[in-house]
Amino acid sequence: MEELSKILRTMQFYTHIAHNLTSGDTFFSDHAFLGDLYAAYEVHYDDVVERMIGLGMPIDLPAVHLEAAKAVSTMKTGDAQKFFKEILSMEKSLVVDITDAIEGNSEGTSQLLGEICNQSEMRQYKLKQRLA
Repeated sequence: MEELSKILRTMQFYTHIAHNLTSGDTFFSDHAFLGDLYAAYEVHYDDVVERMIGLGMPIDLPAVHLEAAKAVSTMKTGDAQKFFKEILSMEKSLVVDITDAIEGNSEGTSQLLGEICNQSEMRQYKLKQRLA
């Protein structure tokens, strides 16, 4: 689950950057939507990390943050379309990673991860509509 925490922190960092850098005709709606996204990713990240700590799973939090920052530094930025395409791609990968992470966990942890996956799929719908 540490890998999942890295992915969620990367998504949170990236969407916060997108939130700060969005501009143009769709600024107001994009700025608000991106603000909602980075807040959601932060909650998911926190839920995963707290679950790991609660279950006694090892996690190197400084390394998680460092790897997330490194990942973001290589990602595409630019206009809103680039941001939303990158975020949609990350959302799709998140679902795959969650599906892999569910195996071997307790029912409670599986439900937590399943709900993150559920919310990701709802966000994917919105992102696809925005990119249409």
